Amino acid sequence: MTFGNLLFRLKTVLSSKKIEPRPPLPEPSPPVSEPPPPVPETPYHERRYADGVCHFESGELDPALVAFTDFLNATHQSALIADAPPYGLSDVVSYGDFEKVFPGLLDRKFLEWETKQQPFPRFLASLADSPSPHGLAKGKKILYLIPQYIMNSKQFIECDFADHLLETAANAGAEVDVFYTDRCSYPDINL
Repeated sequence: MTFGNLLFRLKTVLSSKKIEPRPPLPEPSPPVSEPPPPVPETPYHERRYADGVCHFESGELDPALVAFTDFLNATHQSALIADAPPYGLSDVVSYGDFEKVFPGLLDRKFLEWETKQQPFPRFLASLADSPSPHGLAKGKKILYLIPQYIMNSKQFIECDFADHLLETAANAGAEVDVFYTDRCSYPDINL
């Protein structure tokens, strides 16, 4: 059989058969989309903190106090706002009062630790072997480069770094001085 004969037979067979049209393809179904993942609910303590901030920024101080109190209770920090005096020092109404009774408080705590009435704090155990910080700072000169103001709003908020850092170093025996970096940090500031 030659190639020509083969083509002739193929044409004959194909022409004698009735060719049925193909059925139309089914419409593609829309893609099945999975429902979006559920939005995690904001935890209660975060909602209460955000509520407190909103109330505070709006000048609504009473609702802000309630919201922040709820936040501290929910995060187990309610001792920060407890009505009980700190460390059981009922006669303390000012920082000066606290400074007067603080040495006695430390003596009582040390006695409780030494008599095993209360466990000795681990962070203090490591300090027991280290030299006194008064000996380390005595006679040294420290220059603090810190801002005088913290600019976190349209108005300045006074920064208390000097109260904490400088006074602590000076009390430990160091000679301290400060250079305020506001003009470096905020070149457009008008002091």
